[in-house]
Amino acid sequence: MNSDQEKIVHDLSQKSLGAPFIFAPDEYNKGNNQREPADLVWATKDSIILFYMKSKKFNPEVSEDVEKNRTEKLIQGNIDQARGWLKSWKNGQPLTGKNEFTDFNIEYGAYKNIIILSVIDFGTQEGTYHHEFESELNVKLCATISEKNFKILSKIDCSATDLIALIIELRSK
Repeated sequence: MNSDQEKIVHDLSQKSLGAPFIFAPDEYNKGNNQREPADLVWATKDSIILFYMKSKKFNPEVSEDVEKNRTEKLIQGNIDQARGWLKSWKNGQPLTGKNEFTDFNIEYGAYKNIIILSVIDFGTQEGTYHHEFESELNVKLCATISEKNFKILSKIDCSATDLIALIIELRSK
């Protein structure tokens, strides 16, 4: 767990999402570089959530336009990482990793529902649904929520169903 965001997800998983189903994925080779498929993965039954997390130190003195631009860059960075991973995964790179309970070796297509969840720690944005990326990435759901909201969810012991319901609510707006 490298970031505060990953620690929040870890805490949430221990309480609500189910510790046996969440793991930090192994890096994979892409060209001459090592890449991270996602920051964390939650996988069970017929759904898999790929968590992408980015943060930027918030400066209350910047204008709303600057804040919006930085927020959009963080979201785009998460989506770009997801796009790159999904392409490699579809081309045969398995999603691997382990937790204290089991090892994971997941082929693309093993889960009916792929969900992309971007978590950003910047600004005051509550949440955004990405209809255009859902279609482009061929995933079931694709949204961004703020770290602030994510912390609230972890404090109230939300379940995976609650998290998915939140994403669906964002989708309907």
